[in-house]
Formats: sequence, structure tokens, C-alpha cells
Amino acid sequence: MNNEYVLRGKVERSKIANDIKIGKLKRGDIELLAKDPQIIEAFIGDHYNNKIPKSSWDQEYLNLLSCAAVAESFNLDYLLYLNEVTEYVTKYKFKRMLNVGVVFILIIILGVFLYIYISNGGRE
Repeated sequence: MNNEYVLRGKVERSKIANDIKIGKLKRGDIELLAKDPQIIEAFIGDHYNNKIPKSSWDQEYLNLLSCAAVAESFNLDYLLYLNEVTEYVTKYKFKRMLNVGVVFILIIILGVFLYIYISNGGRE
């Protein structure tokens, strides 16, 4: 796996960040990557210090955060944080889509019942 993130001896930090962002790399994969000497050598610092509260995590923040791998930070703490934000945003989007789907189905059911009620002239 590590070979796909090293091109001509250079670690492709943005590719790693993007694969975390799209869910291709999970926590276990990240921890495995972080044991590779080439990856470790590409790390910038030991910690990611720009973490924000979960209440502010959304798709826009995830997009910005994934760019930090190239610009300012790349280390195990950052990669695990990026993974945590990715999982949270993905789960939130799924819940939101599920809620919208449930509301849509309820509207359709209500519409069918209303149609049947009107078709019967207001009689049950």
C-alpha cells in the first residue's frame, strides 16, 4: 500500500489526505502508513494544533482540512484527526439524507391518503 503514496522517492501527502477524505484509508491503514520510514520522514511536526470543536465540522471544513497536508501539517495526529472529521461528516451527511428520505416518503404517503379521501368525497 505504501508504494502508491511514494512517487520517485517523494511522499504524496496530498494523495494520502485525499484518500482519507474519501474514506479509502481508515484508522488502521493510517497507523500502518505511519510506521513506514519514508512516511515518517515526510511528517511535519508531531501534533496538529489547529483542531476545532466538533460542532463546526462540516463538508467545507473537511475540504479545507484536507489541504493542510500540503500547506502546513502532516503527521500522525493530523492524519488521525482528518480521519475523525471525515467519519463524522460522512455519518452526518448520511443521517441528513436519511431524514430527508423519511420526510419525502411521509409526504408521499400523506398525499396518497389525501387523494383517497378526496376521491371518496370526504367519506372514509
